[in-house]
Amino acid sequence: MIFNYVAVAIGNAIRLNRKEVKGKDSKNGSHKTRRPHIRRAHWHRYWTGKRDEPENRKFDLKWLPPFAVGLKDGAEIPAVVHKIKK
Repeated sequence: MIFNYVAVAIGNAIRLNRKEVKGKDSKNGSHKTRRPHIRRAHWHRYWTGKRDEPENRKFDLKWLPPFAVGLKDGAEIPAVVHKIKK
């Protein structure tokens, strides 16, 4: 069986964050912590080349695949394994 650790880590990070948020007072600090989520795939433009040589600079278009945002270190995320009946 192929085990998809990335999906497990993302799902567990989201569930862990929900539990942490329920137990905390949301008025602490000036900024909210970003919750873990999947950022959708999208096009992004980047400047390339040296800043002091404007004639050699290019505005490149690159495709960014979906990626996880706001995940904690994988060691901190508990995994839950559910047995599937055949």
